[in-house]
Order: sequence, then C-alpha cells, then structure tokens
Amino acid sequence: LLTNMHCVEVPIVPAYAYASYLHGYDDTEYIDSLPTMPVIIDRKYDINGFLIFEVKGDSMNDGTNRALLDGDKILVRELSNDYCQNKIKIDESFFVIIHRTDGIVVKQIVDHKVNEGIIRCHSINPSPKYHDFDVDLREVTRMFKVAAIVSRKFK
Repeated sequence: LLTNMHCVEVPIVPAYAYASYLHGYDDTEYIDSLPTMPVIIDRKYDINGFLIFEVKGDSMNDGTNRALLDGDKILVRELSNDYCQNKIKIDESFFVIIHRTDGIVVKQIVDHKVNEGIIRCHSINPSPKYHDFDVDLREVTRMFKVAAIVSRKFK
C-alpha cells in the first residue's frame, strides 16, 4: 500500500510572511528560502505547485470534521491560470486565494460567474459576522486547492 507513497519537503508560507508572499510569489529564490515540512504524498503527483499555508482565524470552522482550525497547516496544490476562462468545479472543496490587494484567504467557492470573471467566496462558520463576498478573478494572482490538513495542534 505504501509503495506508491514517498516523503517530500514542501515549502511552508509562514503566517508572518503572508505580506511578503504577496510580493514574492513568483520569485523562485523567495520560495526556495521558505522553511519546509516533510509530507507523505502519492508518487503520481508532481510536487511542484504544492505549498503549505497556516490557517488564521475561525471563519472556516463550522464545528464539524471538515473544519479548518486556527493554526492548521494545509497542503495546497496550485491551479493553472485557466480558472478565469473555465468554470471552477463547485463542490465541498476549499481554496486558498491570493488577491492582488486584499491578501490571502482560504474559502469555499460557492459560485463562479465565468462570463463576468467573478467567484463567490463562502466561510463555513455559521456566525453572522461572516458574509459571502465576491472576488474579481482579474485581481487574483494565484489560486490553490486545499489537498489536506498536514498538521493540527492538539487543543
């Protein structure tokens, strides 16, 4: 069963570097300078395009086993830039969205208006303080799909 698995080092985008990441995301030297974390993955995946982000806040915590908790480290896989032209599969997946001016968010995408280039982002926390919001894909520099939670602190 484990014959198709192997351990790889994946760069971690640390919480304190979120602002730096916005300006350095295409800089190979910056990515290479990030700390890494070993992760077991299936050999069928090319490790290029994978990063690890740390979740901040409770907007993606609905109290269920699919929740992302504050401090979770999540393994994400970069999507190709054709998400602007092709409909994003709307399902239960979570996405890390790098916005040109608004920073980095992890959200569920609940609607994609391809013709307008707009996605609707949703927090799964049912608190009334979290509202759905629209993002113009022309302002998105990169988008990642959450593949796994790779580290969770015991609380």
